[in-house]
Amino acid sequence: MKTIVVEGSVEAPIDVVWGLLADARNYQRWAAMRSSALEKTGEPTEDGVGAIRRFGTWPIFSREEVVEFNPPHKLSYVLLSGLPVVNYRADVDLRDDSAGTAIRWSASFDVRRRWLAIPMRAFLSFILKDFVRRLTKEAAAKAAAAKANRVV
Repeated sequence: MKTIVVEGSVEAPIDVVWGLLADARNYQRWAAMRSSALEKTGEPTEDGVGAIRRFGTWPIFSREEVVEFNPPHKLSYVLLSGLPVVNYRADVDLRDDSAGTAIRWSASFDVRRRWLAIPMRAFLSFILKDFVRRLTKEAAAKAAAAKANRVV
């Protein structure tokens, strides 16, 4: 089992970060992908447990199922298809900290072919780091815009 952990922090309220993280249909607005959609809605909200999300840019698309949904602190999902890995699970944990919100995005997986272990770890590390970087950037922009609107 391979594990990847990416951490970040953003000067934004946890609810702002959660709003971006939990809304699968709008990932294409802030993440590096052209398509983000729900194939199946979940519970207790559309993006909750049981939701099947489809993300990607041609020719790579992934399908994921939300397995834990605890607003505004935890979102977990498993990969259904799209990458040559098995037993993929990711957990995104958010917590309030002195600067705003701390983000911890961790993933574990196995590979179907042993020779894929190093390239898949590198690829998934790059993807998760990019998600955290873009999520923090978008959350900071939203928080700054909200603060500017309150000041006026």
